[in-house]
Amino acid sequence: MTVTIALPGETIEYKDDVLYINKEAVDEPYLITAKNESQKENLYLTEDFGPITIPEETIFVLGDNRQNSLDSRMIGPIPIDQIVGKMRDCKLFCVNGFLRNKKSHRRLYMEGRA
Repeated sequence: MTVTIALPGETIEYKDDVLYINKEAVDEPYLITAKNESQKENLYLTEDFGPITIPEETIFVLGDNRQNSLDSRMIGPIPIDQIVGKMRDCKLFCVNGFLRNKKSHRRLYMEGRA
């Protein structure tokens, strides 16, 4: 699964296996098991990168399988007009046209597509 990590204008950074959005640490509970496995081998699940400011009309995505994922770390931010998909069975709330999952801070941009 690919997770939208950052929205246009946000600055992201990964340092010591912690995600920072606009200099605030963000909890990623969906990665706990994978992080624990990596730590057993004295590795980080996600290599350090950034800071990166996300350009307008794009988002930054990361795969849950961080060590083997083709995502924005390799291909860059994704243009919003290229997002096609549907989200089901997820509780979200809306902020300025963007939907955010309250529990895990996963983010989705909705353009009225189904």
